[in-house]
Amino acid sequence: MRVIKLFGLDIKNKFQRAIEFRLNFIITLIISLCYNTALPIFQFFIFKGINGFPGWTVEEVILFQAVLLFWTGIIEFLFGGVRNNISKEVLHGGFDRVFLWPHHPLVSIFTRGVDVFAFLTVVAGFAGIMIVSFRLGIQMSWYTLLLFILFLFCGIVFYVSLLIIYCALTVLLIKMDRLQEVLDKIFFFGSFPVDLYHGFGKIFFLVIFPSALWIHIPSKVLLGGVDEISFYSVITSLLFFMCAVLFWEYQVKKYTSSGG
Repeated sequence: MRVIKLFGLDIKNKFQRAIEFRLNFIITLIISLCYNTALPIFQFFIFKGINGFPGWTVEEVILFQAVLLFWTGIIEFLFGGVRNNISKEVLHGGFDRVFLWPHHPLVSIFTRGVDVFAFLTVVAGFAGIMIVSFRLGIQMSWYTLLLFILFLFCGIVFYVSLLIIYCALTVLLIKMDRLQEVLDKIFFFGSFPVDLYHGFGKIFFLVIFPSALWIHIPSKVLLGGVDEISFYSVITSLLFFMCAVLFWEYQVKKYTSSGG
């Protein structure tokens, strides 16, 4: 509950600062939406160029794009500033202040990473899901909705786990631009249906490294075709989170202000 309050406070403060310059706020919202829409559009062009994804119709892929846009909006809105914040704090010697704040360092870092300019992306993605679901005749039962929320939440947990590992490595390496590129590549490959892979590759992204939690599995839930093996990804995401926190604690113990 305390974490939710801290997120709410950060959202409120940043919204208040942003709307002081209304024109800039509106323009930045639109730019953010256009930027986050680029990947779904690019992916749809790939879909058309290779004559489709295995087991996916055109309308189902459009739903997949809507979930992708919604997911992108959520993670940008909640954690869009985390990587930049931790990099600045460590690089410019301000990281020590994190230990003086009343909350756990990870709580302090993550609850200050809100990007309010991604709000419009969340709304657009949600609207897209509703519209495409209606066109496909999808019945939104309580069971479907709860499953969608469960997998989406576990996807956020897994995403946060990777961000925690990123933060821990940043504390160790101080400045590592390539690390951001590696993380971006992981997110990029996680934005495609796992049906593109076969055998071990599919199991890897469904269970071992469950990036399918981000878009693929929630989309399958809406379409009523979620695999039983997908439920194992819930356990994997929680294990990843625990390991990421342990790794963070280990790295923090080795941290010194000089970066050694």
